[in-house]
Amino acid sequence: MTLLAAIRATILIWISSLDVWAFQAPGAQATNRRKSSFSLGPVARNGLSYDDMVLGDGRRILPGDTVYCYYVGSYQKAGLFGSKSNEIFDKTNDGEPFYFQVGTGNVIPGWDLAICGFEDEIPPMNVGGVRKLKIPAKLAYGAEGAGPIPPNTDLDFELEILSANKESVITLQNRLTGYAGVFGAVAFLLFIGFNVLSGNWGIL
Repeated sequence: MTLLAAIRATILIWISSLDVWAFQAPGAQATNRRKSSFSLGPVARNGLSYDDMVLGDGRRILPGDTVYCYYVGSYQKAGLFGSKSNEIFDKTNDGEPFYFQVGTGNVIPGWDLAICGFEDEIPPMNVGGVRKLKIPAKLAYGAEGAGPIPPNTDLDFELEILSANKESVITLQNRLTGYAGVFGAVAFLLFIGFNVLSGNWGIL
């Protein structure tokens, strides 16, 4: 082998080693990236994670609204040898939605925050929206647990908002109905008393 051929071979080997290093460098950097333990979307400072499956084309949910919804609630149940399985602890049936007044503490804090929103980190839901939730234990049933839910258990939900009504409107309707019933009863008693006292019915 001539000196020129030896120099050429050395240069080719050096160039090949640069190509291999350039190809492997991005992979080495990628392995140093922190992997998120959440499979859902953004995680708020309070630990609640959500993912909007359907945004919904209805109006935005406001605190005090009475919402009608379907949901499935589950948690990761510990098994043998460190295994886990998805355990459904509660769900609604088709045609039988769950309804409640949101944002007033009638449900676990995680639901109120997930539906009404949390500061600038979690947007409120819209009517027609479907949202998956991962609620930390501190925003669910905490250290006490509830029913089949063990203490200090994070909960998973899939929540669909069917409709929402202004609580002020519902309250006004209920009040008007109640007032009408009271006024009707009072008028009836006055009518009877007037006729009895006046002798129209021949009682006195």
